[in-house]
Amino acid sequence: MQLNDDLVRFYYDYDKFQGRKLSREKVANTIGVLLDKARIVYYADFGRIFGYIESYRINYDQFGRIICGQKFDVGTEDIESGPICYLANITVHPAHRRGSTISLLLDRFFAQNRGAEYFVGQANRKKMGLVKVFKASAIHRHKKRFMEGVISNV
Repeated sequence: MQLNDDLVRFYYDYDKFQGRKLSREKVANTIGVLLDKARIVYYADFGRIFGYIESYRINYDQFGRIICGQKFDVGTEDIESGPICYLANITVHPAHRRGSTISLLLDRFFAQNRGAEYFVGQANRKKMGLVKVFKASAIHRHKKRFMEGVISNV
């Protein structure tokens, strides 16, 4: 699948935090699962990817396991229907981090997760960064704070 290959290549080229930690096979499998479950939104133009967001719709038990570093496997878990939208990763090409790419991605991300009760995430660049949690009713007022708190590669 061409999109899967393109996203894997983009991941290794531009995700500086996670890119060196996972094997290419693991990344390809994970991206394939996320594409199949419609949990990746991406922006591409003229066949080039400029950025993507991975998110999971999870329940409270899954959220607890994620933030406590316990076993969580996107391949076997229900990541499509929970009340919590967990922003797992966002990566944007360095040349497009100050342009419209982020706005496009965020519009798609929020449209995809319209029914979520909570939006949560954590910036991986922060050693002990707090998890940011916003109720859906407040996310649009606090979108900038949420994104500043969770974006690692922007």
